[in-house]
Amino acid sequence: MNENMNIVNILHISDLHFGIENKNGIELPIDFKLRREFVLEALIDKLKVYSATTEIDVVIISGDVGFLCTEQEYEEFEKWIGDLLNAINVEPSNVIICPGNHDFDRSCKVDKITSENFLSLLSVDKISERISPFNHFQNMCQRLGVPILTNSAKVINDNRIDYLYGIYYLEKYNILFTILNSSWNEGEKVDDQSRWLGISLVRDVDLLIKKIKRDNDNLIVISVFHHPLTSMNRADSYEKYNHKETSYQHLANFTSLIFNGHTHGGVQEPTSINNDIKVFRSGAVHSTDTELFEFEIISINTLLWSYKQFVGKYEDSKWKIDEYNGVEGALDKYFSYGQKATDLLMNQFLGKGDISKFMKKMSPVVRNIFAILNKEINNQESQKKYNTEEDKELDNTIINHEKEMYDNLKTKGKTDQMLKK
Repeated sequence: MNENMNIVNILHISDLHFGIENKNGIELPIDFKLRREFVLEALIDKLKVYSATTEIDVVIISGDVGFLCTEQEYEEFEKWIGDLLNAINVEPSNVIICPGNHDFDRSCKVDKITSENFLSLLSVDKISERISPFNHFQNMCQRLGVPILTNSAKVINDNRIDYLYGIYYLEKYNILFTILNSSWNEGEKVDDQSRWLGISLVRDVDLLIKKIKRDNDNLIVISVFHHPLTSMNRADSYEKYNHKETSYQHLANFTSLIFNGHTHGGVQEPTSINNDIKVFRSGAVHSTDTELFEFEIISINTLLWSYKQFVGKYEDSKWKIDEYNGVEGALDKYFSYGQKATDLLMNQFLGKGDISKFMKKMSPVVRNIFAILNKEINNQESQKKYNTEEDKELDNTIINHEKEMYDNLKTKGKTDQMLKK
């Protein structure tokens, strides 16, 4: 783990498409496979150098490992990912993988999911009937030794559903991963009509998470699935459908961060949805429909619920990694409770309200920020350099206000009570 015990660095890659050169009907250069292998080997070399100074803790692969979903493709991937993990010193137990639409074996026939039957077909007690298209994907996960997921379907059914949906708690980092499958249907061109997470399956992981959260209110939950929420069928996405709750609404109840792939559009700044959830989308590491090969590294501060985003790009026959906004040393950005905590503190600073009554409600992050504020407040003045006397005077005003704010809360007995918990 990194020297700062609160920092967790997550390598997020997606859309590797091993075996894409074997698809009939695609005209590719004769040296395409050699070029793809070169790009992927160069990625290992770059990440090996990067991880020598910035430790990578977790690897997320958000779907489309293969292209035609064959054993040969997954065996080729296993060799590559094994070399990558050795290069960056990450164990398979710290690798999170979800299936994508290209990890669906289309030679296996299952009933098509529609708006009329999705509640029945994507239920916990029926989902074992849909696992055959993912046998090659699950075999690969088992051979790699990636985490087996906890879900209720395994209790109800004898069939193996170890890697298709469920939760995995990385206690070392106090992060819980929710892995979902947006590819239960055979791959089709019209994503927004054929993609489903399954409300029953999302409710299942919601209940499993609640059991862990009873004794841990500082738990960060990261949800991983291949397709973005905008690709989901309307009955399973943003709004109530026929007065029924959807998967999206349940996700918003327990998720802090979401990681997607699929779009091949390159890394973008994360979007915000309900409760200040941040949605990250990695680019394709390799594809035929674009020369935009990208991935991202998200550095999470688990104490403050903040993050920094870095993007890896393949340009001029080499990989490079930079902060997303191009400004080295830019301030962290906040998500979920971290964002709400900073908003409350800013409102207090601007004189817009008393935050003491929100201290308990907004735990754990507010009390973490106040603990750090109390520890560092006396060092700020000596550490800063000022260009003008006006800058120094303004900064002294801010520091005095922070001290007064903290002393007022301490007098009311709120801060000490929060920090002792």
